[in-house]
Amino acid sequence: MSYAQSPKVKYPDDYLVSPDAEWELVAHTDDCIVLEGINFVGDELWLLDTGRGRILKVEGDKIVVALQSEKGMPNGMRPLDDHTILVADRILGLCTYDTITGEYVVRCTGLPDAPFIHIDDLVLDGRGGAYITDPGGSNYINPFGRVFYVRYGDGSWECEEFLKGIAFPNGITLSPDGIFVYIAEFSSNTIIAAPSKLYDDDKEAPYAFARLVGGIGPDGLITDTQGNIYAAHLHAGEVVAFDKKGWPIAEIRLPECAGVVNTNLCIHDGYLYTCELEKGDVWRIPIKAEQHQLS
Repeated sequence: MSYAQSPKVKYPDDYLVSPDAEWELVAHTDDCIVLEGINFVGDELWLLDTGRGRILKVEGDKIVVALQSEKGMPNGMRPLDDHTILVADRILGLCTYDTITGEYVVRCTGLPDAPFIHIDDLVLDGRGGAYITDPGGSNYINPFGRVFYVRYGDGSWECEEFLKGIAFPNGITLSPDGIFVYIAEFSSNTIIAAPSKLYDDDKEAPYAFARLVGGIGPDGLITDTQGNIYAAHLHAGEVVAFDKKGWPIAEIRLPECAGVVNTNLCIHDGYLYTCELEKGDVWRIPIKAEQHQLS
């Protein structure tokens, strides 16, 4: 029998995560509601507790409180430098946090005629700008979520609307060349690809890059140096990886003892990390990949 397309050839060592690799529990807390925003700032691992308005830091195998915001709800973050974090705060807007001084400053609240509703996550474009998701109260039936672009590098904190009409835009990342923005459309269990502000042609338009199976939807997104896209798949207890053409290449399931509500992820020094809010854990597993800086 002949086939129109032969199957892909697989080799024993052709994997992102070895079949023999095991998850390792990095840290645990009993005092958090919604673990989010896992990122390394230098060699220090930081997290957020959106439910209690906290910025957290991993010290040994413990998760400790670095900042308790009186009014804010930090939900997503990316490091700007070795001691400054850019934070998407659901209540206050786009903020900066200084890990040395503890200063937490509101920098942008959206457009004068279209302020942020409840911003969720962000990614830096390496050119002094950030793409920021704002799901508001959007959902599959009422898709009015937006993505904004904010210029921070020149100190202006100028904001513009980049995309709208999205069913709960959640995590966000960029292709290694910065040409495409990938958006986790949580309520449709889909990752959207859209031309970025760098794209100078009219051949491409936003499209469904990949669809996930099971769970509820993709939460945090990152990109590796090869252009693969990783999604923390909420209520599926897994990290799903897609190649740059949208083909699924890995389903990395958390261990049976873990919860299934992993919200965010990052790659650092040969390990894939993810935070899981049901049990308040941070897990890691060895991986053959490096996170791209535009991620």
